Amino acid sequence: MGAASIFECDVTKDDDLARLKTPGRLDAVVHSIAFANREDLARPLVETSRAGYLLAQEVSAYSMIAVAERRLR
Repeated sequence: MGAASIFECDVTKDDDLARLKTPGRLDAVVHSIAFANREDLARPLVETSRAGYLLAQEVSAYSMIAVAERRLR
């Protein structure tokens, strides 16, 4: 893609998110993340644990907000 910079980030770690706050222009963010516990994926949806559901939402959806927020500060 010819990117000048690429940032690796574990979106479950605040330290990794904090490293995203860098000066300069940002032209694009690729957010291609989805995660769920294997146990929760192996059983019917209605048997998903609350903790498993919240983890899946945090990693798969909220992480985009967390990434954008770090870049906009």
